[in-house]
Parts: sequence; structure tokens; C-alpha cells
Amino acid sequence: MKNAFEHEAELAALREELAALKIDNERLFKEVGDISAEANKSVIQVGFKVNEISRLQQSLADAERRNATLTKAISDAEYRADQGKVWNGMGWTYTGLHSHGQQKVLDILRAALKPTESGASE
Repeated sequence: MKNAFEHEAELAALREELAALKIDNERLFKEVGDISAEANKSVIQVGFKVNEISRLQQSLADAERRNATLTKAISDAEYRADQGKVWNGMGWTYTGLHSHGQQKVLDILRAALKPTESGASE
């Protein structure tokens, strides 16, 4: 059977152990909180990157569509301009396009170069 001094010593040791565990627990909670804050920052940064990637992908798709439109317009304008060339026996000669043909070429090019709502060319 233990005497009162032994019980008191055992209780003091247990109190010290409990205090050490509380300190470790507080430190652990603080570290978890720090990790959680860093994780939240990382998630926000990833979200910003994802939005930026989406915006850039959309810009690339718009630029590719714009390139296709301009390539088609140039091809159409070239075809229309070639309607004004004739064979002169030695080679091709360009004669003036009839005003109707000139207007078609200009309409094609103007439509392709028409500004968008954002103010930039399409």
C-alpha cells in the first residue's frame, strides 16, 4: 500500500506528463493550422492558375478562329483578283477588275477585318 507522499509524487508526475501533452497538443494544433492556411493559399493559387489557363485557352481558340477567317478571306480575295488576269500569248497579264469584282474583294476583306465588340480585330 502506498503512502500519501508516494501518491502525491505519482500525481505530480502525471500532472507534468499532462502539461507536456497539452503543450504538444497546442503545438500540433498550431502546426495543423499553419499547414491548413498554407493549403488554403495553395488552393487559391491553383484556382487562379486554372482560371488563367482557361482564359489563355479561350484566347488561343479565338486566335485560331481569327486566323482561319483571315486565311479564308485572303484566299477568296486572291481568287477574285485572279479573275482579272488574262493570257496575252506570252504570259499572264492583270487587267483591271470590273468595279463589281473590286467591290466583292473589298467586301470580303472588310468583313474579315471588321472590329469585334472588344475593339480588337476579330
